[in-house]
Amino acid sequence: MEYNIGGDFLNHLEVFDRKDKKQAVKVVSRTNASIVCFCLIGSLVIVLFQLLGSLIFGEKFEAFANSPYYPFIMQVVCVYLVAFPLLYLMIKSLPKAERKESDLDLGELGYIFLVCQSITIVGSLISSWLTDFIGGILGHEIADTTSDIIRETPIWLVILVAVIIGPIVEELIFRKLMIDRLSVYGDRVAIVITAVTFGLFHGNLYQLFYATALGLVFGYVYARTRRIIYSTALHIIINFVGTVPALLLTDSINRLSEVTEETVIEGQLAIDMLLVSGYSLLHYGLAIAGVAVLVIAIKNNVIDVPNECDISVPAKHRFRVFFFNFGTILFLLYTIAECVLSVIGL
Repeated sequence: MEYNIGGDFLNHLEVFDRKDKKQAVKVVSRTNASIVCFCLIGSLVIVLFQLLGSLIFGEKFEAFANSPYYPFIMQVVCVYLVAFPLLYLMIKSLPKAERKESDLDLGELGYIFLVCQSITIVGSLISSWLTDFIGGILGHEIADTTSDIIRETPIWLVILVAVIIGPIVEELIFRKLMIDRLSVYGDRVAIVITAVTFGLFHGNLYQLFYATALGLVFGYVYARTRRIIYSTALHIIINFVGTVPALLLTDSINRLSEVTEETVIEGQLAIDMLLVSGYSLLHYGLAIAGVAVLVIAIKNNVIDVPNECDISVPAKHRFRVFFFNFGTILFLLYTIAECVLSVIGL
């Protein structure tokens, strides 16, 4: 049986034979297995880089490895420049859905940004509560290694890697590569699967909840427009807002953390308090506005989630196709192991 992927719906769309099932399992399994390979290859290249650097440069390399530049440079060189092209080669041959492109106007993009901001705040609060709860049970604080690394890194490098390059690569992977392939079996299925994959991909509880929810929004934006520029722009803006202002205010926050009841608030401390309070009000104000926008959108039924489907997977086959396959199981085991290791501090 032949399907015109992305073309007009076929009259016999409900037909789903053994060949279709095998192909669907292959697509879902390979996409998720490819993400695991991407992570493992990146880690392997980093290890090899470390071994070669130590052998060739000795103490000079050890000094570089202890610098704040090291984690981000390793991310760019080993993961983005080496592992990402290999991931692309693993996925590109899979059949992909062809959809018409459309645009978002600036107002819509602004509303969606507000929703993303509220998701980030709420998700971060949930993650903080959960990690504090688990940390209390385990008897130790669960480290937020990602935030620690960002705080120790020069701001220009954070902007280059975490705010610009990282979101571009992640959107190409989770939206462009994955949604284009998984949309063959339904746009909504593709949005949900890639959102969960995106959340788990971060490998820690601090980012799991809000990253998954943001993945739903980014996936919706891409599935609706089929233009990667929109989800990428949102991703970059969210990362910028979530990191750069806080880094710029680090000194002010540190000075305020040392304030006691006897401290007189004047001069630099007064400026610090004004800056930090203003940032907090703006941050949470945008989040509240995002909640309001989302409530109004739901009430007015204006959220139109794309649901085109080239090959319909019957309900009785969905668990086998989307979850019970080698690649998905491997991905879940890998990412859950990462989260557990981050919780116990390894």
